[in-house]
Amino acid sequence: MTSNPTFNTHRSCIAFAATSQNIDRKLPILLFDIMDTIVRDPFYNDVPPFFGMSFEELIESKHPTAWIEFEKGLIDEVLLIGVETLLLLVEEFVCS
Repeated sequence: MTSNPTFNTHRSCIAFAATSQNIDRKLPILLFDIMDTIVRDPFYNDVPPFFGMSFEELIESKHPTAWIEFEKGLIDEVLLIGVETLLLLVEEFVCS
């Protein structure tokens, strides 16, 4: 099968034109929050039993900003796990 150079060139021009036109356009952004509507959030019902604690205990034992910092890319997985593990160790030491 041979390729059609005219067709390929035409397709490239259309793609370039479409991209060039979109650079200067200001399109509105529409965001959908699908959590607990289309997708069930496991944090409230499944995560506490997984760790063998109540929801209140989970909230008390987690670092207040570590997950947000991880989501923003300010800390990596290793540091996220380290921060959470350190909090659990301190809590066990203080409570024992």
